[in-house]
Amino acid sequence: MRILVAEDEALLAMALHDDLVEAGHEVEVVGNGLAAWDLIQRTPPMLVLSDVRMPGLDGMSLLQRARQAQPGMAFILMTTFGSVKDAVTALQAGATDYLVKPFEREELLERVRRVSELLDLRREKAELEQRLEQFTRPSLFLGATLAMRELWAIVDRVAPMDVDVLIQGETGTGKEVLARAIHAASPRASRPFMPVSCAILSGSLLENELFGHEKGAFTGADKAAMGRFEAAAGGTLFLDDVDDIPLETQAKLLRVLQERRVERLGSVQARPAEFRLVSATKKDLAQLVSEGQFRQDLYYRLHVIHVDLPPLRHRREDILPMAHFFLRKAAGAMRDSIPDLHRDTCDLLRSHDWPGNIRELEHAMQAALALCAGPEILPSHLPKALAGGSSPLENAPGQELCAGRVQLDEMLAQTEQRLLTWALEKAKGNQSEAAALLGIPRSTFQYRARRLGLPGAGKEA
Repeated sequence: MRILVAEDEALLAMALHDDLVEAGHEVEVVGNGLAAWDLIQRTPPMLVLSDVRMPGLDGMSLLQRARQAQPGMAFILMTTFGSVKDAVTALQAGATDYLVKPFEREELLERVRRVSELLDLRREKAELEQRLEQFTRPSLFLGATLAMRELWAIVDRVAPMDVDVLIQGETGTGKEVLARAIHAASPRASRPFMPVSCAILSGSLLENELFGHEKGAFTGADKAAMGRFEAAAGGTLFLDDVDDIPLETQAKLLRVLQERRVERLGSVQARPAEFRLVSATKKDLAQLVSEGQFRQDLYYRLHVIHVDLPPLRHRREDILPMAHFFLRKAAGAMRDSIPDLHRDTCDLLRSHDWPGNIRELEHAMQAALALCAGPEILPSHLPKALAGGSSPLENAPGQELCAGRVQLDEMLAQTEQRLLTWALEKAKGNQSEAAALLGIPRSTFQYRARRLGLPGAGKEA
């Protein structure tokens, strides 16, 4: 362990050096606080062993500076004033431990050993947290495709950098989730994440949302209100659907991004706005620039780091893992067991183009879980759009009830026949698979098929 000893008594400093080196540590000794502070800034040690009373800069002041510059650095203070008050003050200021002079060599080495163990535990904790973070990333982005691995590699590189990011992706791909992941992995993670949807707000409402207003700026403005630029306050501002920002608002936005100062509506006073910008677009901004619908200077200002979020149809290997995740999420604590996906259901999920992307998949799994009462999610449980219009209940009797009387038994028999016929067709005549599609035992399927007189009901295909 690299240890810095700050002690103005030469004999004691030499003894500390020899004892610690003999114990296997790498030790450097300085005679005053200023020299120690200079060394901490240039080559930070793992542990500082410092006297309290030193010329130039005392031990408590050195501790405070070191804690601000290197929060993870361990610090042991040595004092001849062994009162409880001194010890409490040192620990409250961030010291790891303290020693009261005079102390024995064994006590010194024992305190240093404890610090070494503490630093090892901190390092292991940080490594575990880093590994855990890899498994607890936003679940919408779970997947094994090369495109997603490359995406997370970009996030890992970009998140710690204090640069603006533009995310481009279709509706439903999870642009806000990605923006939140960038914020959570950045040094601004403890500060606010402020999302603004530019698509649902008109020009005046959007400006008020972004810039805020002063009292009396417009009818109904009975008190001043800060906008999202100010509210971000050292955090991340997420502008979703920037392609929908009106041209007149784009000019005002550009000025704020360049100057990082904002004027509230009804005010001429510029206020500081310290934030990181992550913006998102569902359209190609370069194309909008060529069409005159988006300012070129704003485009280049937003386009510092560009991240493309691939649609779900371009990473079909991720569909089934995410479908299972959404089933577990939808089930929550309400169900003891989660139904599996039947193989025909899996085929439908993989072959669907998912125009609504991840959002559409999540909603499909929620609907399927609500309709499923058996052990498997069948194609009949999926939304009609996924089944390509081949739902077994499509055009079934009773779908559109008239005002007259209904023969319930007749309607049930017709519906049952339609379901069994559909299952046999989907299973290519295999009654075991047809029964599985309907979530019933094979013997029950055969009994009902014979009762209804279905073709081939008497034998197994």
